[in-house]
Amino acid sequence: MANFKQHACFGAAAGALTYIGMCKYYKRNIDFGEMLACAGVGTVASMIPDIIEPAITPNHRSLAHSVTAGSALLRFATDRCCTENRNWEELQKILWASATAGYLSHLVADGCTPRSLPLLS
Repeated sequence: MANFKQHACFGAAAGALTYIGMCKYYKRNIDFGEMLACAGVGTVASMIPDIIEPAITPNHRSLAHSVTAGSALLRFATDRCCTENRNWEELQKILWASATAGYLSHLVADGCTPRSLPLLS
């Protein structure tokens, strides 16, 4: 099972890499401060599954750790972070995408363990 430090590192990397990818998508210049903010958002978001379902037993993975939750979050993010969404500013979209990447990094890390992830719960 991935531990706190591993999830934090994966979340930070996912947030920063998502920031870089989204800057290319929106044809924005990369700003180091924004990238650090996205790395921080990714780190925090990578902790959410274990905040919702603490790892106090080996069978703690339920809905927040499921493929279904990850898929639903990814679907929501792709709808909200596209260029057609005029309700959010670009930076809001980038931050949301970085948070989603951080959350998904947690699921990927846990999915690579022998217990893997539940489909639903």
